[in-house]
Amino acid sequence: MKILLAQSILGRKEKLIYPLGLAYLRGALGDHDVQVLDPNLEPSPFDSLRQAVRRMQPDVIGLSLRNIDTTHTYDAFSYLQAYGRQLRELRSVAPRTMIVAGGAGFSIFPEALMRRFPELDVGVRLEGERTLPDLLDNLGDYREVPGIFFRDEDGAVVAGEGRRPLDLRDVTPPDREALPIQPYLSQPYTVGIQTKRGCVFDCLYCIYPLLEGGYRVRLHDPEGVADEVERVMAAGAKEFYFVDQVFNFPVEHAIQVCEAIIARGLKPTWRAFFHEAYITPELVDACVRAGCRVFEFSPDGISDASLRALGKTYTFADIERAYAVIDRHPEARMKVSFMMAAPGERRRDLLHLAHFLARQSVKRRYLFFSTIEVMRIYPGTPVHRIALDEGMVRPDDDLLEPVFYSKPPMDALRWPLDLSYKAILAVLQKMDRRAKIPF
Repeated sequence: MKILLAQSILGRKEKLIYPLGLAYLRGALGDHDVQVLDPNLEPSPFDSLRQAVRRMQPDVIGLSLRNIDTTHTYDAFSYLQAYGRQLRELRSVAPRTMIVAGGAGFSIFPEALMRRFPELDVGVRLEGERTLPDLLDNLGDYREVPGIFFRDEDGAVVAGEGRRPLDLRDVTPPDREALPIQPYLSQPYTVGIQTKRGCVFDCLYCIYPLLEGGYRVRLHDPEGVADEVERVMAAGAKEFYFVDQVFNFPVEHAIQVCEAIIARGLKPTWRAFFHEAYITPELVDACVRAGCRVFEFSPDGISDASLRALGKTYTFADIERAYAVIDRHPEARMKVSFMMAAPGERRRDLLHLAHFLARQSVKRRYLFFSTIEVMRIYPGTPVHRIALDEGMVRPDDDLLEPVFYSKPPMDALRWPLDLSYKAILAVLQKMDRRAKIPF
């Protein structure tokens, strides 16, 4: 069967991320005739998409939607306008071809997106490595395929049975030859490698436990991860991103991954997200020796009260202790994200935050990067339930257009931050990305 796997078109110029999900899908599709396309690499994305469809004449088109929007108040942009146009273009050039949606963005809003875009025939929710091959084997009876959304005889959207998370020992490594990584290397950290799936934490706003199979962690074999590091480095990527929601949980697995990289004599540069409560001297030492140069954190709250409200399992003192461990390694940098207007947060907490960020920047000679965000409300998250109780959203709101959890007293303080971020973005756009953007 001829299958075209395509990344959704972004609709604007921005840093391009290698579509790891499509690479995993290509690896899972075995002997099928598969082409992988990222139209965003082309000067005219819609033209390249039409040409690819006419040239291949696929039986099935799989379209991956990574993000719904930027989730930023200071850089508000929805990817759905370009996504809708892409679907209409596909339907016009391939009127009888099955169009299958997938990707993280789709998996958050499967029913809402199926209703909004009638061009979609089927949607694959969550992990597609088994669901898509099963779908191709059961095109005559969608009800036999767990993990999909489809339309009944009357066109109504139907949710199929749920599918159990995959055993990662059964997952084929991503096929990076079908879509080479070289075109993505003009910017750093655009190539992702996965060491696990799942998240056991319950942060107030976070969608990842719902996206990755519930509140448990499934681990890739550390030697298999080192194999993947070796492959991407051989293909030309010297910098990459471990895309796990939390790299250092479990701590033992993270250390094993690092030691596997070190044992092979590889010299990559990488970054990852870390959890403050699981920072140990042994872990940080192993990460730095294995090539980690950017430790990312998302404490989100600056006071113990806001940390508790955000679902964090540590205190502000734990945060400072964790960062002090990283301070022992001068080659390491940090990026830290905070949330504004979290439940339980007060205006004076913002003064505490400003003092903390200034102190950390000076202490680390300004090799310290931070962002301050406002929580986007996603369906099914704890903050969604709070917003419903407070009347901020209604039960029938599909949330495809972003709604942010905010409080009027805090909003007035947010505008200077948004203007500052917008000024930085304007400078980067003016430079036309000629300089490497580290974040």
